[in-house]
Amino acid sequence: MPRKKAGRQPRYGTIDVLPSGRWRGRYRANGVLTNLGTFETWEDAEEALAKVQARFTLGLEKEPTRKGQNGLEMVIDQYFKTRGKKLSERTRTENLASLNNHVVSYFKGIPLNQIDRWKIEVWWHTPTMEKRPVARRNTYFALRSIMNYAVARGYIAENPCQVEDAGATVAKDRPYMSPADFDRIVAQAPQPARMIFEFMLGSHARLGEVVALTVADVSLELGTVALVRQIRKDGEAPAGNKYGSKRTVTVFPSSFAPVRVMLASRIGTKPSDPLFLREDGSPITRTYLQYHWRKAREKAGLPQFHVHDIRHTGLTIAEGTGQGIKNVQLRGGHSTTAAALKYQHARLEADSGMADAADAALQLARGQLVPRAEMPKNETD
Repeated sequence: MPRKKAGRQPRYGTIDVLPSGRWRGRYRANGVLTNLGTFETWEDAEEALAKVQARFTLGLEKEPTRKGQNGLEMVIDQYFKTRGKKLSERTRTENLASLNNHVVSYFKGIPLNQIDRWKIEVWWHTPTMEKRPVARRNTYFALRSIMNYAVARGYIAENPCQVEDAGATVAKDRPYMSPADFDRIVAQAPQPARMIFEFMLGSHARLGEVVALTVADVSLELGTVALVRQIRKDGEAPAGNKYGSKRTVTVFPSSFAPVRVMLASRIGTKPSDPLFLREDGSPITRTYLQYHWRKAREKAGLPQFHVHDIRHTGLTIAEGTGQGIKNVQLRGGHSTTAAALKYQHARLEADSGMADAADAALQLARGQLVPRAEMPKNETD
């Protein structure tokens, strides 16, 4: 049992010596007993308690309340019933599953105000989580949102999710598919799949986004496409884009030209009709495009490339025009919705120039020499 050091107590809190010889510092505020941890010396424990008192006195931290005695599971439930409603259904489902699978059981029985930075660090470095870096990162950021909510509600004084470099990219790099590789693959694809793959290259649309397109989403006058929804699974209704990345993109002219011809040949088309149809006139699906991509890449002898690599190739070409990373982020939908909307109207004219320049670079890479002096320039960046 811990023994108190007779006649020697700090000005704030209490200090006990443990059987191990280390000193434990604790303090009580608003009826809540908080354990600061153990220290090498009595003086170290006293210094830690004094710092806590100073932060409370200066208003740099809130004193813990009985709310902090609640468990993490209860706060997660509250979060998803309130602030979490703003998330898309897919994000809500994935975040809740990640938290239940990787966090709730680990911290079960620990009061919320006892989950400190050290405990989060230990969880981060558990063998189970280190073996699953992508799941660990995604779960961590879901947990950080929960903890921010807990701070705002007064359950805890500060967010304990402070892992350094937690947001570092952990996904394995995909092999780069050059324009020549892309051309070899699409040359093996039948129409209209070939036209759609070209459109994906010039618009940077994700697979689900291109499947969800309607005739109303394209502007023949401006050569643009509005990417505002996606179909995540065949048979499901369209939903919001990944990360809510609604955007309007000027398509590479060479990628848009076949779409103009296709729409001109369709009779009785309504704005709400699917933009792309299969050979039999039915709407395209994710499975349809994935099937033709797999067949084409095998015939081309390039089985390592996925259909999503089309998007990376197009964005790499766009980035190579030197017109600014913000433009690339806008075209790819990598920024937040608010940022995309903020730049969208002001950048549409510049985006058109970027698409022309990127398309010229694409034609140059394909061997169709385009003099650099003739490539459209964006003077405003």
